[in-house]
Amino acid sequence: MNKRVPGYSTDQIGDYLSRYIEESASSGTPFFAVAAPVAPHNSLGVNYPNNGTKFPYPLPKKEYEGLFQDLELPQSPNFNPENRTGVNAIWQLERLDKGNVGQLQEFYRMRQRTLKSVDDMIETIVQKLDAEGVLDNTYIIYTSDNGYHIVSLNEYLQRGNHRLQAGKLQCFEEDINIPFVLRGPGVAKNQTWDLVTGHIDVAPTILELAGVEVDPAWQLDGTAISFPLESQLDYFRNLERRGDSSHLEFWGPFRQEGMFGQVNVDDNVNLNIYKALRVQGDGYNLMYSVWCQNGAHELYDMSWDAYQMTNLHPGAPSEDFSLNAYDRGMTTLLGRPTQHVLNRLDALVLVQKSCIADECREPWKQLHPDGRVKTLKQALNEGYDDFYTRSYREAKVGWKHCYNGLRAHNSSTLYSIDNEHPVWLNQTIRALVRSTATRPRLYGQLAWLLGWVAIASFMSY
Repeated sequence: MNKRVPGYSTDQIGDYLSRYIEESASSGTPFFAVAAPVAPHNSLGVNYPNNGTKFPYPLPKKEYEGLFQDLELPQSPNFNPENRTGVNAIWQLERLDKGNVGQLQEFYRMRQRTLKSVDDMIETIVQKLDAEGVLDNTYIIYTSDNGYHIVSLNEYLQRGNHRLQAGKLQCFEEDINIPFVLRGPGVAKNQTWDLVTGHIDVAPTILELAGVEVDPAWQLDGTAISFPLESQLDYFRNLERRGDSSHLEFWGPFRQEGMFGQVNVDDNVNLNIYKALRVQGDGYNLMYSVWCQNGAHELYDMSWDAYQMTNLHPGAPSEDFSLNAYDRGMTTLLGRPTQHVLNRLDALVLVQKSCIADECREPWKQLHPDGRVKTLKQALNEGYDDFYTRSYREAKVGWKHCYNGLRAHNSSTLYSIDNEHPVWLNQTIRALVRSTATRPRLYGQLAWLLGWVAIASFMSY
C-alpha cells in the first residue's frame, strides 16, 4: 500500500537503511541493501515556484536551498562550442544564448544542493555500519545509473554539453562514464584501477562477493570484478578476464531537460536511437556509434579527442563550405586505414547488440572461435581484413524502422529486435566465421617471414 511519509525523501532513505543495518547486524546474519535516492533527479510532479516547465529543477532540502550561490558551471571546450558536433538532432542545435546558459547555471547549482543530502545519507549509513562494528567487514559500492551532460566528471576531465540542454540520454562520455567506487576487505585505499566495466558487471560482482555460485541457466551477461584488488598483480588478473569493450544503446525520441529542453522539438522527427561501443585497451581509446536516423555514425579517438569534438567517420557531417575530418585527410586510425578499423568495430557492435551470457563476456570469440583474438589490437591484424570487409559489406549494423517509442506499432510499444537487421550470427555470418575468421591469412605471415629472409640475405653480404 502506498503511503506518504513526511520529510525529505533522501533523509528518509538514510534513516530506513540505518534501522535495517542495526537490525541485521544485531542478528549476526549477512545482509544486502540498496539506497537509491531520487536526488539529484528533477522534481517531476512538484510545483516548484521558479520553474514552471514540465522539467522543473531538482528540489533540495529546505535548509540547503541557499547553498552554492557562487558555484560556477564547469565550461570545458565542448560546452556550447563554436562549431557543431555530434550527428542528427545534436548537429542541428544552435549555440546557447546568455539566458539559456544562466538557466543551466542555476540548474547545476540545484543539483549540487540536492546532492548535499546524498552526502549526508552516505555519512549516516557509514557511521551506522561503524557503530554496529561491521564497517570493516562490509563492501560499499557507490555508483549511478547514468551520467549527465551539464557537469564535469572530475578535475582532470571536464565535460561540456555540445550545445545540449541538461540531460543524460546521449552516448557522449559525460552521459555514460559513471563513478564506480568500492570500499571493503581486499580493496586498496585511494587507488584507481582502469578497467572496462559496465552495469552488467554489478550483479556478478555482488554474487561473487557473497559466495554465490552462478548458475549458467541465469545467463548473466557481465563479468565479476575479482577480489582482492590491492596490487598490480590483482589488477592484471582482472584485466585478463575482462574484455576491452562496453556496449551502449538507446531507443526513443530526442529529449532534453530544463526550461529550454523541449522548445520546438518534434518527437516524430528528432529521434534518439543508437547502438554504440566504447573500446579501450593498450594503445587505443575509441567511441563508435551507429544511429537509426539517417544512418548516421560517430567515431572518436579519445586518446587525443577527450571532448569528442572531431568525428573521424568518413560520413561525418560538415559545416557549410568545409570538409569533415576524413575528407581533410584524417584517413588512418591506429596505424590502419580508418575503414578497416570501422569494419571491426561494426562487427563487434553486431555481436553485442543481441548477445547472451558468454557471447557478451567474450564478444571477440564469436568472431574468432579459435580464441586467438581477444582485443581490437589483435583483430587489426591485416590477415583478417578480408573477413571484416565482407562482414561489413554483407551484415553491418542497421535498422528496418526508426520508432519513437511513444505509441504502439505493429511490433512493440517501445522496441523490438525485429526492427533491427540483421540479427547476429545469421547463416551468412556463420559461413564467414567458419571460412575466414579463425586465423590471419597465411600470405600476411609469409610476407613478414620473407621480409626477414631478405634482410638476413642482405646482411650476409
